[in-house]
Amino acid sequence: MKYKCIFIVVLVFAGCAEDKKPHQDMFAAILSHLMAEYKTTDGNWAEDFGDGSFYGQTFMIPWGVEKRRAEYLELGFLTTGFVNDLINQWKDEPLLYLDVGDDILMGNLGFYSAYEEYDAACDLLVEHGSGCTLRKDRLKENIDWSVARWNETIASFGNYIPDMDIYAIYTYGNTVVTALFAVLNEEYARVFPGGGAAHLDTAELLVEDIHQKVWDQDLQAYRYKPEVTKLHLYPNIIMMVLYGRLYQLTGEQEYLGRSQLLFDSIQPLKDHQRGGYHSPYSMEVMGAQTDDYKTLSSSCYTTLAMMTLYENTGDQKYLDEAGEVLDFIENHLYTDGKALHHWMDGEMAKPEHLEYYCTGCNLQLLFTIHYFWNLL
Repeated sequence: MKYKCIFIVVLVFAGCAEDKKPHQDMFAAILSHLMAEYKTTDGNWAEDFGDGSFYGQTFMIPWGVEKRRAEYLELGFLTTGFVNDLINQWKDEPLLYLDVGDDILMGNLGFYSAYEEYDAACDLLVEHGSGCTLRKDRLKENIDWSVARWNETIASFGNYIPDMDIYAIYTYGNTVVTALFAVLNEEYARVFPGGGAAHLDTAELLVEDIHQKVWDQDLQAYRYKPEVTKLHLYPNIIMMVLYGRLYQLTGEQEYLGRSQLLFDSIQPLKDHQRGGYHSPYSMEVMGAQTDDYKTLSSSCYTTLAMMTLYENTGDQKYLDEAGEVLDFIENHLYTDGKALHHWMDGEMAKPEHLEYYCTGCNLQLLFTIHYFWNLL
């Protein structure tokens, strides 16, 4: 009987060990740090580089619904309210997007999660004695209005964003920002399938215009902007995600084939020693002395691109690749409840660097890890 009991105890503890998810400790510590140190009071996340407007909704609201925790829902809807107020202001100030376009565009992408989770989230908030102050029909109205305005804007530029003094454009590149307009329309078609056919057409039109303007036959990849011939990670991982989502909506094999080709095309950027992928987009601004430069943001999008490929093909190599990038983040960017902005010249970011910590990127990392768990 004694040995039988010991055997049962061993099985119980073995089961507990197996149930622990990858990166669970890092996930918990980052979430705790954000809630303790960076919790927003007005929906505008500090030190977020625009990503808080997106992932403050896309992570916090679904996570709050899943865990039935009002504090996460309240933060998520604070972010929704902040973006909604910006859109209302934009209606009166047509050129507002030139000043806060990053927050509005990324916040528009976050709106879709707020809308999808609205009923379950608001029911939970009512149970906890509060509720949703923003009506669902008002949210839909501003989704429709803002997406229409963005589409007018991108069309006025010939369906490719030119150089402008806007953080997202001069940091991530013209191709990335243009692709985000396509994602905005693709996601509209996904969330509102009954009325999204025109938006799907817009997304596909933008994709083909990007392909015509910045596809590099020699690189077999998309350029950061038309005149830049160096291989960049960011435009190609965003296009991988976009092609993957379009394949899910349309079943067009060409979209799947293009995303698989881009996976092959970015392999020269892979760091086989430490893991992850080099991402040159901001290395000069940050003062990098070598090509050994990677960022948290690009690493998260790389992981999302790999996971989308896995969803569409079932090929384990893509999920393994996503796991390896998350390993790089934990081993080389993470410390004391924070994933830092970048890895540069053989070491993680330092406080004296131009950019050190990004709340929005950490929210994005939480979203990415949660996505990864759901695929295991």
